[in-house]
Amino acid sequence: MRNTLNAKFEALSVPSAYQAQFLQDTFGGARDSEYVPGLVDCREVEEFQCRLEALEEKWSQAGEPGKEAYCWFVKNKAQKVFCPLGAGVREQAGLGRPPARFTTNPPEGNNKVVQDFIHKDTKKTRVSEFEFVQSLQKLIQRQENGLEIAVIDQGPYRVRNAFNHIITSPDDWVKMTPNQRKRALQKVHGTKISEASNGNLT
Repeated sequence: MRNTLNAKFEALSVPSAYQAQFLQDTFGGARDSEYVPGLVDCREVEEFQCRLEALEEKWSQAGEPGKEAYCWFVKNKAQKVFCPLGAGVREQAGLGRPPARFTTNPPEGNNKVVQDFIHKDTKKTRVSEFEFVQSLQKLIQRQENGLEIAVIDQGPYRVRNAFNHIITSPDDWVKMTPNQRKRALQKVHGTKISEASNGNLT
């Protein structure tokens, strides 16, 4: 949404300084080391509508481009900012109170990892569904292996202090039976996501 608004403001020839202000009015931001709330921080329709109306005069200070930007925003994007991005919606989604900002950075980061691995694995820019699944299985297996050998304090990952109880020395690992190793790995795979997230498993 931020990129969409920024592109439209540029297309309307809104001066860059005003573009930054318009985005801050919409999404909030820091000013003099303090957070200034934006439209996305509104919880009620009435609050949102009041703030939105107050922006008409403010955005008009950018001249005709600012007036055009405001009219376009009200007609095309205002409700899309409030309904899916508003504070009330994010609170209902479990993002806290005040709610955290939701971004697609984590999934986009994962997508980049997957794309880079598949490209390296297949030497292709486009692959069939079957090739995609095959490469993805390899990537998952490699990540699981990396996590599992963290149990013996080896490989690219290290276990945080709070989870030191799952570490087994390489010497002990060699002496274990397959079932004992399986139980040791279950300590990793049996860790709840909430526990790993709060305690930073690796």
